[in-house]
Amino acid sequence: MERIQIYKRQKGLAWFYLIFGLFSIVMGSILLIKTVKTGFNTDFPGGNWNAIIYCLQGIIFCTIGYVIRKNEKYFIEWDTEEFRYLFPNNQLVETIKWSEMKRVTIDTLEINIELAEDQKTVKLDNLQYKEVQIIKQRFEEINKRL
Repeated sequence: MERIQIYKRQKGLAWFYLIFGLFSIVMGSILLIKTVKTGFNTDFPGGNWNAIIYCLQGIIFCTIGYVIRKNEKYFIEWDTEEFRYLFPNNQLVETIKWSEMKRVTIDTLEINIELAEDQKTVKLDNLQYKEVQIIKQRFEEINKRL
């Protein structure tokens, strides 16, 4: 079975963003509480804005980490019997058996698959060039058999 992740990521990057974001939120909150307790007696007019900036930075980093972790689940995979994929706009894993395919049309970044009752389109927009070529090669082999 071959499996290709839709979105490439570096291992540990999502956890780095989440941990760094939580650290920034905690440090910003501590600084904000300390500033409030001292009565905003600072040199900067209007109080200490660093605490708020640290909290916002932490929220942004946590959001980035969450999005990276969420995008790990999208994939394209196949074996000798079927082709499966999960894209961001789908809720469930789509499964197509090789034996059910009637015709395959390969475009630049799109593969149209005609089935007995339906037609499916697999868009390869978010993949890198090497992965697109691997998938196209596999579908060309299937197209020759059909």
